[in-house]
Amino acid sequence: MRILHAVKTVDGARWAVDQVRELVARGYDVHVALPALSGRLLRQWEETGATLHAQPMDLPVAVPWRLTFLLEQVRRLVDRVKPDLIHSHFFGTTLMLRMALGRDHAVPRVFQVPGPLHLEHAFFRRWELSSAGANDSWIASSRHVESLYRAAGSQRIGSSSATTATACSRRCRGKAACARIWASLRTASSSATSTTFTGRSGFSARRAG
Repeated sequence: MRILHAVKTVDGARWAVDQVRELVARGYDVHVALPALSGRLLRQWEETGATLHAQPMDLPVAVPWRLTFLLEQVRRLVDRVKPDLIHSHFFGTTLMLRMALGRDHAVPRVFQVPGPLHLEHAFFRRWELSSAGANDSWIASSRHVESLYRAAGSQRIGSSSATTATACSRRCRGKAACARIWASLRTASSSATSTTFTGRSGFSARRAG
């Protein structure tokens, strides 16, 4: 099974590095879209064993005229990778994926919400929620984030410490394999919050050509 992770930075988001390394260790074919193949955590990304793609996926706030071009690039990457599941780690990457692929795209997408900031502002909360389709779900990084989504009316939400396999199975129309991916994502999410990265991994990353 193939999972595409969308990450907006190579200088942070260490939790995403830990999750990807855990998923690769469990035998999943993991691809990661990074803004560039350079940055403070590049070595750690290379050691995860995932296939790395240099593809910016964050909202181009500083260069909005590039939006159309970047959306097309996102579509091409998804078409090329052909993931069974798309896992986004940021508000900006989530919005870009939804704008590029549309609300009715067949591939299940999960937004692992790192914090409550956008949910605490009505405009950004409504923007994010209104962009979601039937195949979009969320993993909350805290009970507070989960409660904000439930208060906004979303039921396709689970915390990283909660069991999400059942919810995933519903979203994936009962596909057991996809449900197993979600179960692993849940475990990897929990592991990432308590694992200290040692920088000594037996894997070597594959850079997409």
